[in-house]
Amino acid sequence: MTYHKQDDSLEGKSFFLYSRKFIPMNPTNNTILGEMVFNFIIKDYAKAIIEKELLPKQTIIRKTSHLNKNDAIEGEIISGFSVKPIKKNKLVHRGSHKATNIITKKFSFAKIDREWRALLLKNNW
Repeated sequence: MTYHKQDDSLEGKSFFLYSRKFIPMNPTNNTILGEMVFNFIIKDYAKAIIEKELLPKQTIIRKTSHLNKNDAIEGEIISGFSVKPIKKNKLVHRGSHKATNIITKKFSFAKIDREWRALLLKNNW
């Protein structure tokens, strides 16, 4: 299932990230996990999909996070982190736009920071 609302979030063992713009952020120490995490922001057609579920299948960061394999979030801006460093895998051309595909490894978390503008406008009518 794909979710589009602001603050919808995912937690999983591995994610597939797709976006036109990938911004790696400085690593920080996560107090909930008690270890260093590698933060990221993805923009411009941002999408995160759970590739591997957590075992046991329980939320760690947010009680409302989605946990099932193939659950996805889409938005203008998605932020999150992975316990393992994140590297860009490859550049994919879709028409005149370039996009980046990334696979995270180990525990990962992502949330929608900004919904699709078109959906926001549609919901306000």
